[in-house]
Amino acid sequence: MLRAVVFDLYGTLIRLEDPRFTRGLPGRLGVGRRAWTEFVRRVGLVTPFASREAFVERMLAELVPQPPAGLREDLLAELDAELDAVRPLPGARPALRFLKRRGLRLGLISNLASPYREPFEQLGFGELFDAVAFSCAERRAKPDAGIYLELCRRLAVAPEEALMVGDSLANDVIAPRRIGLRSLRAGERWEEGKIPAAGVGWLELTGGREFLLEPGREISVAGERVRLGTPEPVPDRDQGRYNLVLSADVESAGGRVQRVFFKRFLFPESAHVEHFVHALCTEVGVPTYPVGILAGREPIFWRFQAPGKKLERPAATPELAFEIGRHCAAAFLFANADLRPRNAFLVAAQPRPRLVMVDHEHCLFNLALDLTGIPDPLNPHALDALGRDALRRRVVKQVLSPLAMRRARRTFLDTRAAAPELVAAFRRGWIELHQRARQRRARLGELLRERIYTEPFLIIGTHAYRRAMAGIDLDDLLSRIDLDPVTAVEACL
Repeated sequence: MLRAVVFDLYGTLIRLEDPRFTRGLPGRLGVGRRAWTEFVRRVGLVTPFASREAFVERMLAELVPQPPAGLREDLLAELDAELDAVRPLPGARPALRFLKRRGLRLGLISNLASPYREPFEQLGFGELFDAVAFSCAERRAKPDAGIYLELCRRLAVAPEEALMVGDSLANDVIAPRRIGLRSLRAGERWEEGKIPAAGVGWLELTGGREFLLEPGREISVAGERVRLGTPEPVPDRDQGRYNLVLSADVESAGGRVQRVFFKRFLFPESAHVEHFVHALCTEVGVPTYPVGILAGREPIFWRFQAPGKKLERPAATPELAFEIGRHCAAAFLFANADLRPRNAFLVAAQPRPRLVMVDHEHCLFNLALDLTGIPDPLNPHALDALGRDALRRRVVKQVLSPLAMRRARRTFLDTRAAAPELVAAFRRGWIELHQRARQRRARLGELLRERIYTEPFLIIGTHAYRRAMAGIDLDDLLSRIDLDPVTAVEACL
């Protein structure tokens, strides 16, 4: 079993955007390549320095005993600028967080001079690792076998339980393999024999040897066999807290190219919840788009690019307020705990604009149950066997409190400041959607009943309350549909 992933730093997780200090440094110092390499190997990488100034002073003392006037100041200014321009590689931090939440221990081994440790902490990487080994602190560098073995000891894993990921063929691939670690060569993008840090988040985590998605793979999307282009992580700010999302162009046999988004869930079974909720939305007339699940070692949710543009501001017109009202009603009925503007896309359409929502994995969960003593909470039949009354006595809290609904609605429409016509339009939108759901109640109940008891079961809820959707949840959802729409919308307002 893979228990730990060990990363290199520069060229793997972060990069020098402006290498003005290191570029051509031997020539500017007036020393040969051999002398410079010897200084780096003997001093630069394995000596702890208290400051950037101390590092530059030692370098000049060893290589340029009588530096020209201003050289020291120029070198420090260039080093400052170089370190200030260090940036994380796209998707690196989300991938690390995902691997850590999936239960893997994370380690880091980096050959670097002392000043180059600073961006590691400043960019927020320090908190993600369980153990680190910087050559300047360890006083030894890769490919010394001891530095890999010591890092494994700190991680409390055997070498064969760890995977090394880095951009150096000698230091991050060949040397660790010699002592039993698995290894992958990293790069800033997908290339032959290289994988970016973001791609490591898409490893099959049992053996750490296969990828769930990689360029060139044939997959089935919307009933069509397509070839996957180069995956790209969505920006870190759009990744969410728990899951990983990347996008890629897919090309059909006929040459048609489409953009598709893929989501890997912290809890893989969440893919089935998100997929099913789209069917419920379609049933009540909420706009959606093609979605599906890639079959394989782990279910991967896919969707076409949401139409329109991200919603940038709260409701400003009655038409948009009406549409927001419809989506708030759907969120109430289907227990969407992730209703927020960042998940909303605005489509210009006639006779009114439309909103399309993404991210539905946090739906269908309203009743947080005390699961203590329940032998198989991931099986709806086991939950139903306890009886509805016994389960109701286990309800710890309800997610869909009036306060929670008002808080979500306020991010789209603040009724304390909104014009009366906007509030009225919001009411009309809610009531229209809610009434449609009441008209479709029998069909919705049929869809839910069939899906709840079909494997793979729908697993809902957060960490402490994670369980199968069961009969009690069906009753709860149908009871919300049965509410008077006017009463429901007033509670939200």
